[in-house]
Amino acid sequence: MTFKTSKKFLNSLGNFEYIKIPTPYYSFGIKRISIRDGQFSLMATAEKALMDKVITTAGIIIRSEVSAEKFLFENLRMDDKQLKIFNTREMRNWLEFAPKKESLLNVIKVIENL
Repeated sequence: MTFKTSKKFLNSLGNFEYIKIPTPYYSFGIKRISIRDGQFSLMATAEKALMDKVITTAGIIIRSEVSAEKFLFENLRMDDKQLKIFNTREMRNWLEFAPKKESLLNVIKVIENL
């Protein structure tokens, strides 16, 4: 994800795609992790990664909790035990600035009902 222009890169390490998402939503759920002494990277939390997946998947509009369940468990094959520990309060706080609010809200409701 990026707040700059979307870009795709192909090199010897693989294919890389940076998809533009709006600010301030971009900055939510990002943590700074230490890779080694003096070297750091930015990484999305699991909650942010899931929300980004919903937002950036073309053609996905989740209009119900039933659709959200199918997306989470059949399409993404998510583990319900992992989803149960997601911080849905934090996810709800990001909704105001996120695209696909209805889709995200249905995903959050499914997680809260696990």
